[in-house]
Amino acid sequence: MIEDLDALPFPARHLFELDKYPLYAPDGEKMVTVLSSRGCPYNCSFCFKGVVGRTYRQRSPESIVEELRHLQQRYQVRNFYFIDDLFTIDLRRLEKIMDYFIEQKMDIRWRCLARVDRVNPELLKKMYAAGCRQVHYGIESGNDDVLKATAKHISLEQVRRSIEWTAESGIDSKGYFILGLPGDTEETLEQTIEFASSLPLTEAMFSIATPFPGTRLWDELVRRHPETQYNADFTKTYYYNSYTAEIAPFMNVSDVPDERLSGLAIEARRRFDEAKRRRMYERSFGKTLGPALWEVSRIKPLRQLGNALLGAGMLGSFRQVRERAGANSWG
Repeated sequence: MIEDLDALPFPARHLFELDKYPLYAPDGEKMVTVLSSRGCPYNCSFCFKGVVGRTYRQRSPESIVEELRHLQQRYQVRNFYFIDDLFTIDLRRLEKIMDYFIEQKMDIRWRCLARVDRVNPELLKKMYAAGCRQVHYGIESGNDDVLKATAKHISLEQVRRSIEWTAESGIDSKGYFILGLPGDTEETLEQTIEFASSLPLTEAMFSIATPFPGTRLWDELVRRHPETQYNADFTKTYYYNSYTAEIAPFMNVSDVPDERLSGLAIEARRRFDEAKRRRMYERSFGKTLGPALWEVSRIKPLRQLGNALLGAGMLGSFRQVRERAGANSWG
């Protein structure tokens, strides 16, 4: 558990063929990960802390900028993903970093991970001015009781308020949701899907809860079921869902059958995408005409006709709707 992170050299990226590990910004340009701190003092039930621990340690703004400059020069990239467990934990430190980015006139675009209770409108505006274009929030559940049991220590009201602040600042937001947490039923999962769909998120990711050894979720599972054995074949778990086929939950800890839980993960993505498209129509055409046009767009023959007209350069207003769903905001 190294205290002085500035004493460490930059990651030896030159030992890897980075093109074999592609990561891209929404505009299609290459993106590189950067770690500006280690550790997270929170103790969420599902989170594994066995690698960098809970003790929070941070790099200086000067060290971070030096690494970003190095990456710009050596790899010709200006898109970065700060993969700290929690980039926004220390607001005073974050203010200094943002001020330094602005002072140094850093020509960069970046994303980071945050908590909804560790942002505010003024900070988000400064983050945008410093190049931030996307923030990822762990939201987890749309049910108060299930959320409380995770020891996340956030409220649904905080979630809604912070997502709205993020949108108002010009920054895109991505929400992470966990389906199948302890206490989850079909009713609570419905609440989570409905809550996610109601938020002005740019993206949403729905994962199925997995009790990894070393987490409180695992300890609680073993207490309830002492016969549970550690299974080294964690390849059966998954984090990124293709949403094209049902995947059996690994060690289901909810009150929902495996098959139904897997199906709901796919349904959640579909319903979120539909809600997102509806919001884009409302923003473009108003709260009266927008929903009506959205309903029309769901009729397959009419949608195919609309796509053909768009391809021919017609329907300019509708083209703006499509473009708003793309990568323009990253620029």
